[in-house]
Amino acid sequence: MSTDRDQALSLVLVDLLLHDRRGRFLVARHTDSMGWHLPGGVVGQEESIADAAVRCSKEFTGLSRQVSDAILIDQTPANDGQGKPAELIVVVHAGTVLPGETDMAVATPPKGWVLQWLHRYELGDFTLACQKQRIERALSSGERGMRVPLHLHGVPAPAHH
Repeated sequence: MSTDRDQALSLVLVDLLLHDRRGRFLVARHTDSMGWHLPGGVVGQEESIADAAVRCSKEFTGLSRQVSDAILIDQTPANDGQGKPAELIVVVHAGTVLPGETDMAVATPPKGWVLQWLHRYELGDFTLACQKQRIERALSSGERGMRVPLHLHGVPAPAHH
């Protein structure tokens, strides 16, 4: 049985897997933290995962993306010793950017953030182990065409732009 306290200590996050045509993917790092990870953010209380993904894409890159599928779901249990809430991370496939959008995507990140394009072989040099594993698995799922349609109230979420 879950309690109100359990629910208050859980966050749903969305991460974006965004590719360019050179085989790179976009990563983000907050200037106050170590390691690069996929850009994304918290899904708001009144927001669907698809809506949050579209919002995060616009906030991080300025690009409007169509999002309708998840490619990976990851969980981080709560850490009571550090007061860290449990996290459910939904990685969505945010598509491939066009050549003219590649530079634009990293040009104006939100304040305090840095964006960079990486190749898969660079992951170990730039990311923490847990982020590397999440990104590797998301890349593998995407390459295999593994998709889970996002739903809202049991109905497929409309493709957003």
